[in-house]
Amino acid sequence: MFYRMLCFYCLCLSSLLLLSTARASQPIVAATAPWKPYTIQSHTRLSGIAVDIFQEIAKRANLSVELKLYPAKRLSKMLKHKEIQINFADSRIWNTPHDQGYFIFSTPYMQVREHVYRNLLSPPISTPEDLKGKRVGVVRGYYYPLFEPLFDSGSIVKDQSNNAEILLQKLSMDRIDYGFFDDIQFMYLLSRSTFSPGNFHREIRLSEAPLSVKIHPDYHQLLKPINKAIGEMTEDGTINEIIARYKQSGSFE
Repeated sequence: MFYRMLCFYCLCLSSLLLLSTARASQPIVAATAPWKPYTIQSHTRLSGIAVDIFQEIAKRANLSVELKLYPAKRLSKMLKHKEIQINFADSRIWNTPHDQGYFIFSTPYMQVREHVYRNLLSPPISTPEDLKGKRVGVVRGYYYPLFEPLFDSGSIVKDQSNNAEILLQKLSMDRIDYGFFDDIQFMYLLSRSTFSPGNFHREIRLSEAPLSVKIHPDYHQLLKPINKAIGEMTEDGTINEIIARYKQSGSFE
């Protein structure tokens, strides 16, 4: 009995020390993938919806953090190997079943709506099966559970791009038939391009994903202060204010 109590005490003490270290001197490395307007890099400065929200979360949770951007595939590997401790802009439904059970996800701080977009030369679609035999553009490293079996079987030709800007260019030049975008991102990129909104149509919804802070399980102690900060920011309107700064007007039907 004494041994068990001693082990429990040591475990609690190590958890408190880990959290204390994160809040004091040793910064937590938090990263996500390049994703305008959620992450915007200008020289050495980072901004964007997810960046601004997470910086405020860290401030309210009294966490010392260092923010980084990495390509999606590298980001996933780094979190698994604990080279980073947090992905500050991810959704549980974008993860494989294994990762959904392994990593810890905070209370969502916003919803991300994703749709299939097409150019004028491609026909309308109403089901995922309508994409069979078509060339569909996605950002490299992104995971779409509903479509992965169709991609793996070759029923849908998956065309991968390093970022969404390239993906939009391909769609406008008819190098792909359809592209997968989230709605805020698509409007943001379109507003900063020379392309006319009339050249594109929004088709079926891919997902409505709750965006969360994804935490390595060894840092589970961070979940409670992060969730507390998210709750406060949701209640006082801070999150909506941040989103409004970057969200473009207009929509596709």
